[in-house]
Amino acid sequence: GRGSAYATYFDIDWTLDPDGRIVLPVLGSDDDVADLEVDGDVLRLGDRQWPIAPGTGEGAGREVHDRQHYKLIGWRNNVCGYRRFFSITSLAGLRQEDHAVFDAAHAEVKRWFDE
Repeated sequence: GRGSAYATYFDIDWTLDPDGRIVLPVLGSDDDVADLEVDGDVLRLGDRQWPIAPGTGEGAGREVHDRQHYKLIGWRNNVCGYRRFFSITSLAGLRQEDHAVFDAAHAEVKRWFDE
């Protein structure tokens, strides 16, 4: 969510949801939210899953979904709350133009070369 140390690493439109959640267009339809199931520390819909924030996993799938830092919506809405890699909604683009983000994203690769 917005409070994450990594929130600025992504281009996120926080205005799309009145509660300031990241809008993720990953469902077949908006109605699929009703079919979400809580499975341990994830929300599950078929073979897809999304993490549940600590302390928010009690209740039915829709209730748990409504307490997350993200809002799952149908992909046909033509709405996406973040910059993605081309049109692949499951790959969020990092703000590589920001030197701090670039350095953080490449720190491990740099370490490999330094060794």
